[in-house]
Amino acid sequence: MNADSLKKIAEQTIQRAKQKGADAVEVDGHLGHGMSVNILNQHVDSLEYDRGKELSVTIYLGKKRGSATTNDFSPSSIERVVDAAYDFAHYAAEDPYSGLPARETLASNPPSVALYFPWKNLQLVDVIEKMRACEAYALSLNQKCIKSDGTGLNSHETYELIANSDGFMQGYASTSHSMHCALIAEHQGEMQRESEYTCSMDPSDLWSIEKIAEEAHRKTIARLGARQIPTQTLPILFTEQAAAGFWKYLIGAAMGGNIYRRSSFLMDALEQRILPEHISLMERPFLYKGVGSAPFDDDGVYTREKTFIDNGVLKTYFTGTYSGRQLGVPSTGNAGGVFNLLVNSPHAQPLADLISGMDKGLIVTETLGSGVNLVNGDYSKGMVGFYVERGQIQFPVEEVTIAGNLKEMYKHVMGLGIEQDHRYNIRTGAVLIDHMTVAGS
Repeated sequence: MNADSLKKIAEQTIQRAKQKGADAVEVDGHLGHGMSVNILNQHVDSLEYDRGKELSVTIYLGKKRGSATTNDFSPSSIERVVDAAYDFAHYAAEDPYSGLPARETLASNPPSVALYFPWKNLQLVDVIEKMRACEAYALSLNQKCIKSDGTGLNSHETYELIANSDGFMQGYASTSHSMHCALIAEHQGEMQRESEYTCSMDPSDLWSIEKIAEEAHRKTIARLGARQIPTQTLPILFTEQAAAGFWKYLIGAAMGGNIYRRSSFLMDALEQRILPEHISLMERPFLYKGVGSAPFDDDGVYTREKTFIDNGVLKTYFTGTYSGRQLGVPSTGNAGGVFNLLVNSPHAQPLADLISGMDKGLIVTETLGSGVNLVNGDYSKGMVGFYVERGQIQFPVEEVTIAGNLKEMYKHVMGLGIEQDHRYNIRTGAVLIDHMTVAGS
C-alpha cells in the first residue's frame, strides 16, 4: 500500500458512492507505519512495529450526511463502508450547513511544505543500543538516588489524503521522531519522577541522548524536597512547556465550533482587547519542519497565515467549512485546529530576568487535572513547580492548586519569555501573570 494505490482506492470509492446515489462524496485516507522501542533497566520493555491504514467515507444526500470508516481496503469492504455511509445519510436529519467545501477554497495547488524526513537506515539493533546508552548515561550521573523509569524511541511516517466528488484530490507525507528518558529520584523516603524528551520531523534535529539524559536528571533531582505553601495570592510564571497549555485554552475558546454553540468565554469578543497591547499571536502554517505545519486543513481547504490577536485585539475566530457556515463567515482553513501559533512581544525577556524580577511567586512547570471551563473561563488546576522569593528559587512545590478566570488571566499577562520551545504546535516563551489564587496548606 502506497500513496498511488490509496488514490486509486479513493477514486473507486467515490465512483461507487456516486453509483449508489450520493449527491456528493468525501474520502479521507490515512497510511502510516513506524517503530516504537522502550528500554527499562537495560532490557527491552516493549517493541512495536505498526503499519496502519484507514479510509473514512462521507456521503451527502442533499443536506443529509452520513459517515463510515474502515481499515480493510478490499473491494468488498469498500462496498460495505459506502453502503453504511449511504444508509446513515438516508436516516440522518437535514442540516442546512452540511456539504462539501466551495471549490474555490480547496487546496487544488497546495504549497510545498517540508514535512517528510524519514529516518534512513534505522535498524532495530541500533535503536536498542542507543536507548540502552541513554539510560546508562542518565544513571551514571547520580548512582546513589536515581533509578530508571525507562527510555524510548519512536519513529513514524504517515500519508494523509483528502478527495471528493468535485474532483479534488490532494495528499501529503510527514514524519515524526522522538526520544525520551524518565527517571525516579529517591532520597530519605521521598520519591519523585520526571522525564525529558526530544521530538522533530527530521531525526537530525533531535537532541543527543546525553542532553536528554542530563535534562531528565536535572529536572528529577530538582523535584526532591517538594512541599506545600500556605494559601495566598501570588504572581504565577508558567515555563515554556506549561505556557503552551495556557494558550491552548485561548485557542479552544476561539474555535468556531465553540463560538456557534455559544460555549466560549470569547463570545462576541471580536475587535476587543483581550490581551495586553504588546502581545500578538500569529498563525504560520508553512514553517520549515514545523510541528504544526500543513498545506491544507482537514476539509482540504488552504491553510493560510493570519493574525489571531494583533496588539492584544482579537481579530478572528478559527473556523472550518462547517463552523464558518454556522457563523456566516468563510472558512479560515482551521478544520482540525491551528497550524503553528507564534506568541510574540517586543518586550519579551530572558526567563532568568523574569524570575529575578519576582519578589514572591510561583514557577509552574506542569499543571495537573482538567479544571477549566471554556464557557465562563473559570480555571483551577493542580501544579508542580518552584517557590520564588527575592528573585531566587527557594524550593520545589507540589500539592498546590492555582485558580483564576481565564478572561482576567489573559488581560493580566505581565511578561513573556524570549526562549521558545519548538516541540509544540504553540511556540511561546514563559508567561508571567501578575496574580492568581494559590490554594495550599
